[in-house]
Amino acid sequence: MADTTSPYSFLSYLKETGRLYPFYIRESFYQLRAEYDAYCRWAAARLRGVRFGHRVTSGDVRRGRRTLRRTRGDGER
Repeated sequence: MADTTSPYSFLSYLKETGRLYPFYIRESFYQLRAEYDAYCRWAAARLRGVRFGHRVTSGDVRRGRRTLRRTRGDGER
């Protein structure tokens, strides 16, 4: 079961963006694609290690430390 008190939960997103009441009143508990996209971006913005528009090209673990090599969508590193 999901932790509804998590600061990353969909309910937290709805509350912070002022959408909780309209979402509940609509009584359609299926998220629209655009709303889900906005939620994912909202949650990712709160996580230091998440980046949109990048592609991981390689990864390595040495001495317990994880290293990722990535490129942006435009090919820059």
